[in-house]
Amino acid sequence: MILWWYKPYVLSAVFSAAFIAHIEASYDDETIKNELCQVVPIPNHDTDFLVGLVKQMQNQMRWSKEPALREWMINNRLDGFTKLVRASEDTPPEELAILKRLKEAGPKAAANMPKLMGEIMQITAARQAKTANA
Repeated sequence: MILWWYKPYVLSAVFSAAFIAHIEASYDDETIKNELCQVVPIPNHDTDFLVGLVKQMQNQMRWSKEPALREWMINNRLDGFTKLVRASEDTPPEELAILKRLKEAGPKAAANMPKLMGEIMQITAARQAKTANA
């Protein structure tokens, strides 16, 4: 089973190509293009998921500062997540409550990332030491 949170890393090659093409066609400044097209590493181990998630969150924060890009993502059929988390006047109250919880949890999750990344680095170092000694 493929879980939705792996989408940015495993299932998004077509979206990534469309995204990069859109950025190339819409922006002239190479610095901005590079800021908007930061690489999200593909996971090789279970611990790599968090590294990719951090990068994805950083990308989302940067993208959110571009109104035209936000609108493009909402209307792009290859990116279901952006449209999924956008409330409309037709959104049922129970879904609005979930979206509110997600919005509130985002900054808390981002603030916890340094701690989690430290733990991941310890796990990765132990795994590498175990492999080297094997």
